Amino acid sequence: MDTAPVSFVITAWLEPRQGEQPAEWRYHVRHVQSGQEARFAHLQAVLGFLAEKAGVPLPVVASEEDRQVGPGEKGSHMSNNGPLASLSAEHEVALDILDRLQAAVESLATGSPLSQHLAVLAEVAHFLTVDLAQHIRQEEDALFPLLEEVMGAGAGPPAVMRMEHQELSEHIGPFQDYVSGWAAAGSAPPAEVAQGKDVAYHIIGLLRQHIAKEEEVLFPMTRRMLSPEQIRVVAQKMAELGAQVG
Repeated sequence: MDTAPVSFVITAWLEPRQGEQPAEWRYHVRHVQSGQEARFAHLQAVLGFLAEKAGVPLPVVASEEDRQVGPGEKGSHMSNNGPLASLSAEHEVALDILDRLQAAVESLATGSPLSQHLAVLAEVAHFLTVDLAQHIRQEEDALFPLLEEVMGAGAGPPAVMRMEHQELSEHIGPFQDYVSGWAAAGSAPPAEVAQGKDVAYHIIGLLRQHIAKEEEVLFPMTRRMLSPEQIRVVAQKMAELGAQVG
């Protein structure tokens, strides 16, 4: 099947930090075909951006633990971490998006014109309503049901994550409405901008905490509780959900 060319220009550099703290890698990526550019603080977020624009599954980067597994064990080990690694990579993308959103609303708080931040706000709103919504669907329809078979429906971390997903959606909707209205008008009354900023700050705080809970509690628990075969079922269901969107 013929496919359109997809290419990227990636710049990576070490950014100094204060005091004796080691420098940190930073990345700038430009999608050549669309001209869209983005900055990232994490390599997994770069891979997520590449996968999104190319329309192909996220490349799997082997961890040091993966490289230490023997040849006869590696297939099972990788299949046991594949879908969780993909979800974690999407978390990295989300955290970078939240950093950009926070920078925009902090600039607005200092009096920066709304017009200078509409493009970023629109990109964030699109991510929250499309990409994050798909991420949540994969968790709720592919991962959580397997955990609930083991733990019981309505119990444990999956139930908490579902409630937080709902809370997020209750704030993402109004944020999308604010941004759409501002983009259409090109401006907004100061009081309305202040309300939009409050909603944005709530999303930033809630989603960061939510991601931390999944990375520190939900995903380690999943690795302990689900068998390799169950993880393969999760991966297959996630692939099916992704194909429906594609």
